[in-house]
Amino acid sequence: MSRFVQITDFEAGKLQISTTCYTDGTLQLCIDQTEEKTLQDLLGCELYALFIADWDAPIAGEFSEQRFIDIYNPFCEDGNICNIKRSEGVKSMLMNYIFFEYMRVQAFNNRTTGMNKTKSENSERADFNEYGLDAMYNTGVLTFEAIRWYICENSSTYPEYEGIKNNLTSWL
Repeated sequence: MSRFVQITDFEAGKLQISTTCYTDGTLQLCIDQTEEKTLQDLLGCELYALFIADWDAPIAGEFSEQRFIDIYNPFCEDGNICNIKRSEGVKSMLMNYIFFEYMRVQAFNNRTTGMNKTKSENSERADFNEYGLDAMYNTGVLTFEAIRWYICENSSTYPEYEGIKNNLTSWL
């Protein structure tokens, strides 16, 4: 079950996803899976469990611990020499990853005849590099890495941290 991102978050803006009653279930499944996996990768399993527990209680939908508020909200920090660390916030990061995961498989359908590619007589499918799918992913990665940097810089505040590094991608 997703806690931070909802289907309605993709109704407008640069991460707009057109949905129907037939695709809502697929998008919700992608949200649920991507949100959990991404946060576990970012925080590690133990810190992730604490992050979720704090979000769920004592008031559901709000953090009580300042350390979680600090990494959830957007921030801009000076890193090493000539290096700014900018986070658009956890929700924005998750939305970029979800958009990437969902949109990259939309042209393919699994049917009894095998994997099929959607074909239309009135349009042609744009390659992901033409509509910036890799850029959306990389925007998520930049926030992921900024949050990871912040946690490492404040390691005494996050002793449970065991997250992993994430890398930028290219369509080449």
